Amino acid sequence: MGQYSCSMSRGNSAILHVQRDEKYVEKMQQKGLLKNVVKTLTNQNIILKNCESLESEFNALFQDSLDKFNANKKSQHRLNEMIDNYYKHIKSMKPGKKTMKTDYEYVIQFGGIKDGYPPNAKELLTEVFNNLNSMPYMHINYAAIHVDEATPHLHVNITFVADGYKKGMEKRPSINKAISQMRKVDRYKAYEDLLSYTKDIVMTELLEKQGDSRLVKGNNFEHQEVEDYKRRENLRNDVEKLESVSSHLTNQVEYQQEQVNKLSDEQECLRQGISKCKSEIKQHESEIRELQDNSFSINQQESQLKQEVAKLEERAGIEDRITEIRERIERVREDIKQKWGAAITRIKEMKNNIKEDIPRYTSGSKERLMKRLRNSQSRQSQYTRPPNINRGSTR
Repeated sequence: MGQYSCSMSRGNSAILHVQRDEKYVEKMQQKGLLKNVVKTLTNQNIILKNCESLESEFNALFQDSLDKFNANKKSQHRLNEMIDNYYKHIKSMKPGKKTMKTDYEYVIQFGGIKDGYPPNAKELLTEVFNNLNSMPYMHINYAAIHVDEATPHLHVNITFVADGYKKGMEKRPSINKAISQMRKVDRYKAYEDLLSYTKDIVMTELLEKQGDSRLVKGNNFEHQEVEDYKRRENLRNDVEKLESVSSHLTNQVEYQQEQVNKLSDEQECLRQGISKCKSEIKQHESEIRELQDNSFSINQQESQLKQEVAKLEERAGIEDRITEIRERIERVREDIKQKWGAAITRIKEMKNNIKEDIPRYTSGSKERLMKRLRNSQSRQSQYTRPPNINRGSTR
């Protein structure tokens, strides 16, 4: 049975260093770096999760929330507050306003150079990775186990995703709120809770499961004098208390700074709104003055238009009368034209009838003359005929 210490410390994000290969190690060593790395063992490192770009990995986590945020800003006509790239937006924050961090990198290991490490350290570190990877509100961007250095250790890069925000983005990268939501602890003790959970529960239980135990550094003073042991123990307790207080104060400062930043953002929004309102008021005042200046001219134009309308109405009445007379003249002309045509037609018909009747009238006159002549001759012969002896006495 062995005793091994458990450590979890925060490091700097270095994706190329974590996912390194022999070419990268050779290039760095030529620059005088990574002297503690054995290049021939680099190919035995275990990449537990690969990541091509931390920026794309981070943006994918918050894309849905960012789309809703931008849609809300667009509907409010606040296009200047829309965010194109959330990763770059957080990275570009000023130090005084920066309360969010895109990612945290931790180095986890069993044992050390002096104390030694378990023979199955790679398997134990893999179990630690699996446990962290299964936890909610934590997204592991990349992770790798390095065995090309003095002690096997795990690099894990984590983005803490908190949700439930009522203003701004619904989801944000916040380590304190994410851990407090996940572990149900006070947000000011969230970071210490994560370290304690990883070392005291996850790593310790893995050691005890295989028959080993955890070595807590600073407690092995049984061969020293009692007074020295007590003094050192008291000092260690004092240091732990001071670290706890310091951490608590740091979290309070971060929280207060976050509140100050929120108020600053709200103040900036109000300032922009007031500036916009003032600009609109000035614009409206200018428009009112312009309308007032033009009111007299508008009244004059209105009077002139009324006079022109009256003239046009009078002229329209005359023109209507003229139009009516012209229409009557046209109707009379049309009537005369029709009657004239009918008269000409009648005259032509009469001429034709006369031409047809002349011969008939001429022949009739001759027959009447001959009849009259015969009648005349008959009367003459009657006067010359001898009297009828059979007749009675004359009257």
